[in-house]
Amino acid sequence: MKKLLLGVALSLAFGVFAAEKKSLYDYVPAGSDMAVRVNAEKVNALPMINEIPEAAKFKSEFEKEHKVKVSDIQEILFVGMSLNDEAFAAVIRNKLNENTVLELLKTDKITPQVKELDGKKVYSLTKTASIEELNENLSFSFIEPGLILFSDTPNFEKYLAGMKKGVEKKIFFRPSNPEALMELYVKPSLPKDLPLEAAQMTNGIKFVYAALTASGKENRDLTLDAEVDCDNAESAKRIAMQAKMYIMMLGGMAFQENPVLGEKVIGAIKIEDKDKVATIKISMPDALRKEIQAYIQKMNENKNTLDATAGLGVSMDEKGTAAAPAK
Repeated sequence: MKKLLLGVALSLAFGVFAAEKKSLYDYVPAGSDMAVRVNAEKVNALPMINEIPEAAKFKSEFEKEHKVKVSDIQEILFVGMSLNDEAFAAVIRNKLNENTVLELLKTDKITPQVKELDGKKVYSLTKTASIEELNENLSFSFIEPGLILFSDTPNFEKYLAGMKKGVEKKIFFRPSNPEALMELYVKPSLPKDLPLEAAQMTNGIKFVYAALTASGKENRDLTLDAEVDCDNAESAKRIAMQAKMYIMMLGGMAFQENPVLGEKVIGAIKIEDKDKVATIKISMPDALRKEIQAYIQKMNENKNTLDATAGLGVSMDEKGTAAAPAK
């Protein structure tokens, strides 16, 4: 199901002629409490992305199957209109035209239903023999030149209803960074039946902002800056302290096979609080990222070896060397 949705979303991302750029934040409808913007053009241009085997394989297979370039997707905005009922939609800036999208669907033997809604042509996909994995009705529409809206059908209509009321401004409590690879704005509206620990950790949070940026040679150094605005200074201090505690705990667990690397990772994370704001900054230079990547690869290889030898009744010694099964 996830593979199907991803394929459809990316296929739909190649929707219409590129137009003069307008901020995607102008398409966050009233009532939204979350907005995540991904600068796909910048992400796709990062050399490190093409060095990830899974990413390179996906890109190659997608372009071969659909006869379009992944680089034609420019920017994606994910909108949450209610964190409680998971009403989400995506607005995608892209380069190709409407006929191309329909041809992509036709290639996959998918014929969407078409109807008019608020003066816009809406294409809907329902479960058929050709898309058996689909368990929701999905809809998409070219809401502006160069922009396509994609969502399941009930949320699609909720999105349009929200836009009629105007653009949501409350969640944008601080200026955006147009150079960011990814940005997140959240105005938490969490359910009242949260577990006690989660409720205590999130209590007092008004807004959350995070931005991922790239710098250095070939943009290989990554930095994540997060800001949590709170009701008062006490809440900000508490959240900073809790974040430090979790970082220490998770860092130790994740890198227990290489404590030195774990200390480097923990040292790359700076958490502070000032007045009503708690801040988190994660600096990931290319060299450290490569160390982490190598560590994860080694752990995966060890796990695969353990899984394979366990099936043969072979044990491993402390150095990870296979020992002959006991007779």
